[in-house]
Amino acid sequence: EMRKAGELLPPFVEMPITRKDGAVRWIENRTSIINKVHGERVSMSQMLDITERKEAERELIETLQRQDLVLNAVPLAFYTADPNNDMATTWISEQVEGLIGFKAEVLTTSNTFWRSRIHPNDREQTLINYNSVLEKTNVTTEYRWQVSDGSYRWFQDKITLIKDRENKPVQVVGLWMDITERIESEESLRQSEERFRGMFENAGIGMYRTSVDGKVLMANPAIVRMLGYESFNQLEKLNLNDQANDQIASRKEFIQQMRERGYVTGQESVLTSKSGQKLYIRESAKAITNEHGDVLYFEGTLEDLTDRKRAEDELEEYRMHLEELVKARTSELEAKNLELERLNSLFVGREFRIKELREHVKELEQLMQIRNTKA
Repeated sequence: EMRKAGELLPPFVEMPITRKDGAVRWIENRTSIINKVHGERVSMSQMLDITERKEAERELIETLQRQDLVLNAVPLAFYTADPNNDMATTWISEQVEGLIGFKAEVLTTSNTFWRSRIHPNDREQTLINYNSVLEKTNVTTEYRWQVSDGSYRWFQDKITLIKDRENKPVQVVGLWMDITERIESEESLRQSEERFRGMFENAGIGMYRTSVDGKVLMANPAIVRMLGYESFNQLEKLNLNDQANDQIASRKEFIQQMRERGYVTGQESVLTSKSGQKLYIRESAKAITNEHGDVLYFEGTLEDLTDRKRAEDELEEYRMHLEELVKARTSELEAKNLELERLNSLFVGREFRIKELREHVKELEQLMQIRNTKA
């Protein structure tokens, strides 16, 4: 139609065509105008199959779109700076507005805006780190920066220096990322670890971590003192699986329960201190496993029952002693009762005899009185 209208044909046209088998292919049609032949203008066309190139272009566009989605979702921005102009920002990606609340132009039109909003306590060291890229080529620095709402957020700056063939700096490429959540998580973790460490170090009962093969991985001071060691460095050389023969059964039972149930509660057993003294302990522990259920180590607590056990033994000995005393006293009382019964029997018989004698004397007195009367 363009040819008929006498319009200038484009050098090439891309268009889809449908083949006989129904498949759609992309072609590039290149047209050239040839001088008149026999009084008529003649054009020559060349068609190239560009289907693969079009597919590659489509995939590239989709990849770029996915990258844009990712970059917009991640709290980061890319930028470039001029190493020969006081590190002035020459370009920064549009994601920066969502990152800091300021438009990109604010950073590219002012050499002082970025550094003026660095936290005062971080500014000096941050600028030193930032400018050190001229010597180190790659630098990573972290600092607080004031965003548009006035609050300070943590940022990580990864900077790379680009040089030309003559090894002269030509450009700085940077990645600016908001790491506030990471910093806050690290701080929460640090505080949690400090609380755990304080509880671990100052707990009145023993707290430990041991491997399945009996190695002591962690132990708080209460266990170190309990077992008579001067430091954990001495204690960690102990292997619980190599204890005295009378304790091996307890250790095997402990491991079996941990494998079957994953925990033990209030199990009482015996340990041997550094001096060889037997310690009676009560143990509660849990098996820590990986995602496959394999046991990594045991964590638990130990309570020293030795003093209580000793007191219970002494109390039992005293009770048995009292029972012996009671038995002896009972036997003695039974003997006394028998003696009293015998004496009582003798006394009762004597009284009865005296009574008979008195009655006999009375009868004799009566007879004597009768005789005297007759006389």
